Amino acid sequence: PLRLHRWRAHAGRRGAPPPAPFFPSPRAAAAMRAEAQDGARPRGGDAAERRLLTMLRDEAKQSAGQYSPLAAALPSLFAAMSAEAVPRCRAALDSHLVFRQDGSAADLRSLVFESELPDAQRRRVLERIRETCRPPAQDRPGFVVLSDVDDTLLPGADLLGVAGSDRSWHLDGRLYPGVSRLHQELRNGLRSEYGEDYTVLLTARPPNLVRNLQDKFTRIAGVRHPRMSILPGEGGPGMAWNALMVMAGYYSRLGETKLSRLQQYAELFPDYAGRFAFIGDDGQADLDAAEGMLKMRAGKAPLLAFAAIKACYASEGHAVSSTARQATVRRLRGAHPGVERPLGCAAPRAPHHRFFYFDNYRELAGQLTEAGWLAPAQNAAILRAFARDCVPSPLTLAQAFDLRGLKSALEAKQANSLQEADEAELEAFVQAHHLLPAIEEAHIKLGAPPCQVKALRLHLSSVALGDLAWPNGNKEAAKSDHSHYFPQQTNPRMTLWDASQGPGAASQVFEASGNSELVVPWPCKALMRLGAQPALDIAFGSQVGRCYILCEDARRGPQAAKDGGGDAQITRSASLVAFDSSGPRAPTAIGLVTVRAAWS
Repeated sequence: PLRLHRWRAHAGRRGAPPPAPFFPSPRAAAAMRAEAQDGARPRGGDAAERRLLTMLRDEAKQSAGQYSPLAAALPSLFAAMSAEAVPRCRAALDSHLVFRQDGSAADLRSLVFESELPDAQRRRVLERIRETCRPPAQDRPGFVVLSDVDDTLLPGADLLGVAGSDRSWHLDGRLYPGVSRLHQELRNGLRSEYGEDYTVLLTARPPNLVRNLQDKFTRIAGVRHPRMSILPGEGGPGMAWNALMVMAGYYSRLGETKLSRLQQYAELFPDYAGRFAFIGDDGQADLDAAEGMLKMRAGKAPLLAFAAIKACYASEGHAVSSTARQATVRRLRGAHPGVERPLGCAAPRAPHHRFFYFDNYRELAGQLTEAGWLAPAQNAAILRAFARDCVPSPLTLAQAFDLRGLKSALEAKQANSLQEADEAELEAFVQAHHLLPAIEEAHIKLGAPPCQVKALRLHLSSVALGDLAWPNGNKEAAKSDHSHYFPQQTNPRMTLWDASQGPGAASQVFEASGNSELVVPWPCKALMRLGAQPALDIAFGSQVGRCYILCEDARRGPQAAKDGGGDAQITRSASLVAFDSSGPRAPTAIGLVTVRAAWS
């Protein structure tokens, strides 16, 4: 297993050397995911419970339209197992992320409501659930969090704009800042006695397109034992029609499907009535769906604790104006006022508004705290997570060999209570920290230039690249682990350019071919521009490798500025890494280069 608890102990101590990272190999990680998907066998338990979990694993061999042995046996299995086993099996069926051959989820809702189960047998299952699943204590905190996906967890980014249109955050797959922690604080371990607590994704995506969500949202589902429930949109012939309606700007059918899914889910989890919390966005049908959910009742009490809608932001501004958003808040809060002493709340005497409109999750956390749904300590944890999530991904920076950005990101993560991070966040931090030494070795550090210089001369002293070594007379290079003697006296080609702008961008490029010295006029934007990543490519025979230049100018080198500049001439060595058109491929060194840098 991932032993990230050791990292939690060290993460809060800035400057303390962390222990060796424990990160599973790809094979081990795949094995853990497979175990979690199959559903772990319970320790003990009765025969009916064991039989149900075995049949759940076998459901992965089926397709949605085929006969389901598990659906047919479900009423009898629920009736045969003990009362204590029913809520455990219900949670396993709902959240163990078992998928059929066509990609649809083999979960509790589809087994009960979308199989060929007769109505009488379906009523047997629902009645058994009502008999055995008791509601939590009224003062027990926690909610069942139902969340939309696109433009709610992260911006939708498909070319046709079907998924969503929000552009208030990066389109690189990162979740909105603070959303993972907000889900954790809202859930608050409500269902943890049946395994890890989990979020419910209420999405418009059709059933056969939800399989990848567990990998896309590891920060929500977890890493070692991922758990998440997925309530999909409409499938079959209605899927294409929904896509056309969305492209034409009509979303009402999507909202109706979400209301239907919530109604089904509430029948399967009647003991959590009053504890459901929905989070969506105003880009498509979620606002109408939220209004419908607020009207739903469980007896005389509201089914939904509260609903929150994220404001979508496009290039021309908010999709819904500030005036319209405020009017919506007043209208829905007036139509659906807070109830006295609601379930799961942190402050019983707060106003407990039941509708919220927000720009970001830091703002939503503050609104929920003021309304009494969250405690101040929970709000503070979300704010710290929001600050961590706004830091660029250390793993992405490590993969791009951005040494300065990587060090800054690692320090910023540690400064904001890294020990509170979720599993996926800690895993990425461990990986990035593990790559740091190799990234440092691939950099030539020049320090700050002396005063009044006009050029930087990079003289190639030696190269060991692949099975080649230069120059022929350099015995140390010839003995290198990376190379052997190269019989022809040819000079490597050096190219210096700014890798942060990409190979196709218009940036300064300096080359030296047939000459072992590269002269760069100073000042040079490729070296000193804020955010620049100077790359030095070495081509030798059929081999090509890359290292990076780290040059501090007087503005970024306080000591150098005080002393009037750095050394006029230094010799540095760096490892060479393989690269392609997308950037460096791996942190494994394929060679070694020694360069003498002279300021003139």
